[in-house]
Amino acid sequence: ISVVYQIQVGEELWWALQNISFLLSLIPLGGWSGAIVGKILSGNWQGILIYLVLYVIVLVWMLKEIFAGKLDYYEEVITATEQREALQKSLRTGKFLGDTSTRKHRHLKKLGIGHGKGATTIFYKHLLEGKRSRKTFINTGTIIQCLTAIGAAYVLKRTFQLGESILFVSILIFMLYLQVLLMRVERWSMELQCHYIYLLPISGFQKFIFSALEGCIRCLVENVIIVGLVGIILKMPISLIGLGILLRVSFELFLIALNLLSQRLIGSIANKGIFFVLYYLIAVAMQVPGILLGGYVGIRTGGGLSNINSLLEIVLGVVIVWNMLVALIISFLANGAFNTMELNE
Repeated sequence: ISVVYQIQVGEELWWALQNISFLLSLIPLGGWSGAIVGKILSGNWQGILIYLVLYVIVLVWMLKEIFAGKLDYYEEVITATEQREALQKSLRTGKFLGDTSTRKHRHLKKLGIGHGKGATTIFYKHLLEGKRSRKTFINTGTIIQCLTAIGAAYVLKRTFQLGESILFVSILIFMLYLQVLLMRVERWSMELQCHYIYLLPISGFQKFIFSALEGCIRCLVENVIIVGLVGIILKMPISLIGLGILLRVSFELFLIALNLLSQRLIGSIANKGIFFVLYYLIAVAMQVPGILLGGYVGIRTGGGLSNINSLLEIVLGVVIVWNMLVALIISFLANGAFNTMELNE
């Protein structure tokens, strides 16, 4: 935030980073390492000693936690090793394999999901899984996309003599392409690998909506940060920033629906190259009509090239509606995947 603000008031990127170097040096371990390198280059031996003392304090604390705490991790490793050895011994002797389990009993503090009814239980289940796996709405992918977008905005703004609106839309298009490349394995698709979701006595459409809801919320949180920062750097109006956020969210909905459609039409292909070629061809074929329709509506309604912001807002608005409409139609037509489980050999 500090770097973005300094760039907005006219500061150069290098000096903006220099101005926050002290804040960065306060970050434990990683920041201290950078500070030590900087102190070595500047010959400030007293500063090096201070950070080394901090390192020693943290290392002593970590050793204390390791030796004084419960070593459940190592117990699990030993248990797994004993189980594997018992299994191999049973295989050699031909004994019944059901007696080889040495897994210890584990006491769970909390059982069940605790929230939701019917299809909403799937959504709360995904939130609980994300909490347990420490994969929140903001993760490493969010940070990578954010840094990429900010870097692209800074470089393009300094390199090309184009209007801020054109640069903003260019970065949006690049981020949409990056969104396809970083296509994640959503939790709803993993649900299809188990039998539980097929046993719920509700419609396939409801299953699909609440299965994909966690991914949509994560996408909204991500893009408020990513597109918001890019819009601030390029000094875009709030309306265009909001449409940019909705564009990426609607595109995420489109990709989720496209994944569902590809599973229904293409199925599981052993050759992943062929699968992705077909996937991209279907995606392009569905996106082109929306883009052409947005351009046509923008020109017909008088946006024109004289008011580029109005034209871009109309085009983005039409594409957003198109993405959401396509996603809704696909979810209606292909939600049978949540009712019938495919039997694989």
